Amino acid sequence: MTDDPYAALRRLDALHPDLYLLTAVCMTSALAYHGLGDAVPEQPMDLAAPRGIHVPVRARLDGIAWHAFGGRSFEVGREEHAEGDGFPVFIYSAERAIVDAYRLKRYMGHEAGPAALARWRPADDTQVGVLMLMAMQTNATLRQLLRDLPSSMATGKGPDR
Repeated sequence: MTDDPYAALRRLDALHPDLYLLTAVCMTSALAYHGLGDAVPEQPMDLAAPRGIHVPVRARLDGIAWHAFGGRSFEVGREEHAEGDGFPVFIYSAERAIVDAYRLKRYMGHEAGPAALARWRPADDTQVGVLMLMAMQTNATLRQLLRDLPSSMATGKGPDR
């Protein structure tokens, strides 16, 4: 086992750089990256590609769990972060990761969304708006997210008021 959490991504980039540029770290892996979920080192990195993109057999590497996300919503919240050595990691923002935890609860578990929202520390009210906008752009069911948001803020687990 390697100490580099991005070893599988580096292998993918070396083998298929054009494909790597189209991906995003998602779901449980994105939550862990942003400190909103617990990383499980033995678990493969969740990696999204736009629905319809062919993932060659050689790109189906150990350490990567592939997911297909819808074309229009794929880019919503996708960011590029540079690791210490400058390696680019394409990953969904904290807000998108929370939205996906609610949207994909049948895959991520029913508690992933509320737990991530409770850990989330938005810098200001604009980030709450960004969260709501991303939920609408990805067709997430907002009812539970809206129910959980006020309670997380009321308990001091949201932005300081």
